Amino acid sequence: MRGNRPRAFGGRTSRRGKLTSNKYLQYVLVIDSVHRRVYDTFRFLEGLHSSLPKLSAGSSEGTIWYHRLLIHYHIIELVCQYIELVGSYSVACRETGLLYPHRVFSIQTNKAIGFFDRVGDLTDNDLCRIFNPRHPLTIIEIQDMRNKYTRIAEFYSEHRSLYNAIKHGSRVYPLEIMPTDVSEGKLRQPYLALQWVHVYQGRKRQCQVHVHTWDNRDIQLTIQDQEIQVELFPSEDLSAYRTVMDDCHAIIERIQANNASQS
Repeated sequence: MRGNRPRAFGGRTSRRGKLTSNKYLQYVLVIDSVHRRVYDTFRFLEGLHSSLPKLSAGSSEGTIWYHRLLIHYHIIELVCQYIELVGSYSVACRETGLLYPHRVFSIQTNKAIGFFDRVGDLTDNDLCRIFNPRHPLTIIEIQDMRNKYTRIAEFYSEHRSLYNAIKHGSRVYPLEIMPTDVSEGKLRQPYLALQWVHVYQGRKRQCQVHVHTWDNRDIQLTIQDQEIQVELFPSEDLSAYRTVMDDCHAIIERIQANNASQS
């Protein structure tokens, strides 16, 4: 019923059975806390990364490499978590054109991920609803937000398999390599190489194999199709992460600002 619908950002005290302003404020504070905590954690890790040579003065190359690896490992996980949070905001706001904080937390992860799988289908009306149609975006702003969503979706698509491996503890194996063939004018810098087992999700892909056992028996086994994947990361450059984190931060900040109480 219409009377049971909670107000967006800044709801008032309501009758029993409805969302009170105090309860609503708790939801607002929670989503604001999560959003800022994730972004501030990234900024902390970014600062730690830039200070690593000074902090690790006198340490062995192996120790410095390991610390660098830990920072990259956690940043990849953090960025993908932030992207999924942006997806939750976007799905929730597109539904109603307003921000209901408790609805953000009720969005399932697969819906947030699905949003970025189809980000190319976003219409101008979708974007206006996400950012509150009461505060219409200009043509330039619509294109800017579309560009942000596209960059975010591309990053998530590229790193999703690795993120799932990290999230589910699927034995991510790290290496550090130094390229021998460097183009003229480019710095020769080390790269972090993360190797993991990619497991195909959704409909299982399986293959049949024959095994000859020690007691001369032939056994046919069905194993799930898996693939070893490797990705290289410039060990001294976090700019790609910063771009995506800033895009995510800008989207959530704009959604919250456009839905702030007008009273």
